[in-house]
Amino acid sequence: MRQCGRCTWFFVDRGRGVGRRWCDMRTCGNRAKVEAFRER
Repeated sequence: MRQCGRCTWFFVDRGRGVGRRWCDMRTCGNRAKVEAFRER
């Protein structure tokens, strides 16, 4: 169980690696990627 890096939600990462960082890609993940793109 992990906490989302953008909000206060917790989620279960069922993947083999530890790559998941956000509760949902459509909301938190998309915002993080847009911010990273704009910084470049």
